[in-house]
Amino acid sequence: MSGNREVELKLLLTGGADPDRAHAVLSSWAAARGGTLGVFASDTHTDRYYDDPRLSVARAGFGLRLRMGGGQMLAALKSSNPADGGLHARFELEEPVADDATAVDPWPPRVREVLEGLCDVSGLTPLITLTVERHTAELAVAGGIFEVALDRVEARQKATKRTVAWEELEVEAKDGAAAAEAVLADLAAGVAEALEGVPHNTPKLTTARERLAQLAAESAQ
Repeated sequence: MSGNREVELKLLLTGGADPDRAHAVLSSWAAARGGTLGVFASDTHTDRYYDDPRLSVARAGFGLRLRMGGGQMLAALKSSNPADGGLHARFELEEPVADDATAVDPWPPRVREVLEGLCDVSGLTPLITLTVERHTAELAVAGGIFEVALDRVEARQKATKRTVAWEELEVEAKDGAAAAEAVLADLAAGVAEALEGVPHNTPKLTTARERLAQLAAESAQ
């Protein structure tokens, strides 16, 4: 199975995602290590997560999404490896969707090849949609180049129309540096308290599923 290894830090922001405060805290951390943080750029994108009725993709340990934003559409298949201390290292296969792809079968060839070993591709339907308001900047420090993403996420379940929301910080290694995990661990220790962040060991899809399930349980009481 060919793809990339994604290495990133995730912090759940219990006090909310304030871009000015986050930029100030992260800039100070970077400057103390001789690094820099660029200016935040803002955008909104939509992630539509797919699976079949048996949840075959999830049972195989993956999440499958179509991302729409910035005038393009990307298909991605990511593993759901266990994380520790908010540090995620997982398989990622991301490919642009062809302009002539259909809504019924939008999957690029490399993504489809993997999916055919996991599920009946014809049975895939969208189950959960995330709308992500994102602020991004490049972080450059000794040890690598990273993308900082400050996210406000709203998840909507197609079947029930229920919604949940949360805020999180993601910092992803962009150059595959061997020191990336050590840098991210240092970053977590240095900024978590100031940002009211806690290590977040679940990917967005899992977070959405857990929170929607909790909301359904509370509604049933």
